[in-house]
Amino acid sequence: MGHNPVRMKISIDTSNLVVAGAAVRLSLPCGPSRGLETSMPRIFRPCDVTGKLIDTGIEIERSSFAMIPAFVGKIACPHCNADHQWSKDTAKIVDDAKAASRL
Repeated sequence: MGHNPVRMKISIDTSNLVVAGAAVRLSLPCGPSRGLETSMPRIFRPCDVTGKLIDTGIEIERSSFAMIPAFVGKIACPHCNADHQWSKDTAKIVDDAKAASRL
């Protein structure tokens, strides 16, 4: 039984996004990092249709997330196959990505 990573399209306009000293890691393709155990929280966004959490593939410390200015992005949802807008206000910071995948 092989691992089939979830593929998502994420777009965020970062032209004005500047975060000095932020601890941010982007995992591409989106989904759990292979072979790397990390305690860094991940950003999720709930699906508008199913309510299930969508993994953005972004790992970030809570203190760094607090420093990010407001933004609007778009993410392809693997749960309903639609594109959803997401923002800092709709983002959910989750400490345990494995637990979030069961929600």
